[in-house]
Amino acid sequence: MKQLTIAGNWKMHTMPSDAVALCEAIVHHSSTANALSQGHAVVLAPPLTSLAGVVASCMGTGVEVAAQDCHAASSGAYTGDVSAAMVAALGATCVIVGHSERRRYHGETDVMIGEKAAAAARCGLVPIICVGELLQDRQSGNTNTILQAQIEGILHGLGQQPLTRAYLAYEPVWAIGTGVAATPNQAEETHHFLRTILDDGQGALRGVPILYGGSVTDKNAEELFSCQSIDGALVGGASLVAETFVAIIQAAIRVGAQAA
Repeated sequence: MKQLTIAGNWKMHTMPSDAVALCEAIVHHSSTANALSQGHAVVLAPPLTSLAGVVASCMGTGVEVAAQDCHAASSGAYTGDVSAAMVAALGATCVIVGHSERRRYHGETDVMIGEKAAAAARCGLVPIICVGELLQDRQSGNTNTILQAQIEGILHGLGQQPLTRAYLAYEPVWAIGTGVAATPNQAEETHHFLRTILDDGQGALRGVPILYGGSVTDKNAEELFSCQSIDGALVGGASLVAETFVAIIQAAIRVGAQAA
């Protein structure tokens, strides 16, 4: 059976009470329990202000909770930042690092992202490490060059930190929030390339599941999940509606059953 991971990134949406209500609608749906029983994984990434409440709602259900970022340092004079240890203390088990919006609005580099992933791993968190190319990179045929450079920078930032568990999320920047997803052929081709370079002596990231992100919806999820090299999805806007996110979980169940 193909086992998939469906992660929802709520970004800067939902107040604490809204987040808990959305979480409970997802967590207590029969399809979510069904997916978990079949070995699929479900991860919710609320805003930091809602993290504790969502953790409490997910307790004992098997649904994992992720923070949307963490700092590479364990402590210090970093106003507004949160360490991986602080995230872990709230009960989260995962953390997203290197999302393209962090790169764009906060100037994060690949090495910084690797350092954040290393900090997360040291605190027992599972890093969800994002990579992806700009539209001009795709149009100029430089997608693979850009992605390889990003992976190399991240590995440099990781240093010697082993990752017992991690995810890589391929998120083409031109598809995030635009409503234009990569076609299944484009996604499969890029995921296959990423798998090739990760498994070709790339140390810490060898064998990690690769998620697709970028305008994933209940309409295209099943076709994307059916691609051989796609191990799940990091879902943005569609994760903010319980019915839509559950439909994506249901798509994973169908694909997993077909691959059994």
